[in-house]
Amino acid sequence: MTLTDNVDSTTTEQYQRLLSVLEVTKELAAERSFERLMGLIVRRACEALDCQRSSLFLYDQDTDELYTRWVTKLEIDEIRLPSSKGVVGVAVNERQAVFVDDPYAHPKFDPSFDRATGFRTRNIVCMPLVSWSDGRLLGVLQLLNKPSGVFSPWERELINAFAAHAAIAVERAILTEHYRQKTRIEIELDAAREIQSGFFPHELPRPPGYELAAFHQPADATGGDYYDAIPLAGGRLGLVMADVSGHGLGPSLLMATMRAMLRGILPRESRPDRVLSELGEALTPDLSPETIDPRSRRFRFITVLYGTLDPTEHIFHYANAGHGPLTLHFAAATGQIRNLVDDPAHGAPLGIIKEPFELCAPVPLASGDLLVLGTDGVVEARRGNEMFGMERIGELLRRHHREPLEKLVDYLIAASKEFHEGPPADDLTLLVARRGH
Repeated sequence: MTLTDNVDSTTTEQYQRLLSVLEVTKELAAERSFERLMGLIVRRACEALDCQRSSLFLYDQDTDELYTRWVTKLEIDEIRLPSSKGVVGVAVNERQAVFVDDPYAHPKFDPSFDRATGFRTRNIVCMPLVSWSDGRLLGVLQLLNKPSGVFSPWERELINAFAAHAAIAVERAILTEHYRQKTRIEIELDAAREIQSGFFPHELPRPPGYELAAFHQPADATGGDYYDAIPLAGGRLGLVMADVSGHGLGPSLLMATMRAMLRGILPRESRPDRVLSELGEALTPDLSPETIDPRSRRFRFITVLYGTLDPTEHIFHYANAGHGPLTLHFAAATGQIRNLVDDPAHGAPLGIIKEPFELCAPVPLASGDLLVLGTDGVVEARRGNEMFGMERIGELLRRHHREPLEKLVDYLIAASKEFHEGPPADDLTLLVARRGH
């Protein structure tokens, strides 16, 4: 064979390898499935760059780890390691391809995977995949065991070109997957919001001689607040105000559970102390941290005020499971305000301890009197270190208690929102009942 023949042979091989890489880049650009794209990169890297095995590690920014499920002929379900560990860690640190001709002599090489799988690593190439848009690390492509053991300068350029195209494909796939997840979450949250909206009364009852008005706005797509007005036997009306600790999807699920249990109890038992005692007995085991998440020591609890309004006797009988501070009786004749939280018979929130509840002192309602039940989001609106507070609510009630009831509720909510700086920090819920003249 002449020197010219050898040159022609080398040139032809390089040309074929270059065509192979170009074909791969077209495949990478066409693939839309995240999982299939990751698998395609590792398979075609072996073929185009003439190696025995390859693996694609993605970077987990939250844990500063590299992880992979995409390995040719993987004997292990998943590999996860700190981003600074091993030869891949060198590529991460140097942000350039690392070529190791004798891995067992390299101080960063970890032979434990070879021992676990029976595979023998003879040489390694690790190529960091870096975002072209902002330079952040996306992952590392690792190639093992090139038959000749040595990469020529031309092959190293080819590897860098492949890595650049792979990085573009990986970044596009990650962004697409994030968009899909965000869209799916938004759809699920929209469905949850629609379902939860059905838990609240579409139209409030109007018992003889009384009017009711309410407002509810969750801080997130869904919330943990709950109010209700439930017609009972004998013309009485059950009034409920509850608040699950926290806000978002988790508390909204607990709220739905509590609502279902409450409505299951009321047809056979409506006396407030007994209702809350049954709710506490049923819910406390489900609110323990071990039940919600065995790894968590965070308690969930539900504050509930439940009472029955008798429009004939004009008395509100109630029991309180740790709910407050917005639980008020406003006396129209004197302008005095009694905070129902102060009643010594109130008990602990559901989920803290199992205990029987007691009836609080009944509330007689004269003409024009108000029952104002709300959650802490209305009271705890903040401006700097200052809280909206109960005093401002009292002033608004004295000033506007003769206004149409829906307008009064609007005044209270608008004042709380206007006072608060920044986005809503908590759900806002208010239920007001007024005896007519």
